[in-house]
Amino acid sequence: MSEIVPQTGLEPHRVVRSSDCLYGVVFLSGFAALVYEITWTRQIGVLFGHTTQVSALVLASNCLGMAGGYSLGGRWSHRVRPLIGYALCELVVAGWACVIPLLLALAEGSWLRPWLQAESGAGQLVARAGSLLQ
Repeated sequence: MSEIVPQTGLEPHRVVRSSDCLYGVVFLSGFAALVYEITWTRQIGVLFGHTTQVSALVLASNCLGMAGGYSLGGRWSHRVRPLIGYALCELVVAGWACVIPLLLALAEGSWLRPWLQAESGAGQLVARAGSLLQ
């Protein structure tokens, strides 16, 4: 015999699946990456000046970092569980985000300053690229 369930008018509880949580985490990670990029552009702009070259170097550095991460992740993906690897990558990025302001403070008073103020555009570009990729 079938059991009769009374109608209460309440919606059944939605079960939260692990894939929903994963989508949320990936969304927040992408949002954090955009925040990092904007923050670094502003911080580096204060040091080097707000130019299109600085914006291009920050964007290129961000893309280079993602490409390097994808390359290493592809090689190491079979060695570690995916979510553990993802969490470790996020921790590395968060640590790097904390170190960037310190590196910029060091670069402000270092040997890099004369290169940044040089009249040669090529010298400035090399100094900017080198400091962003350190």
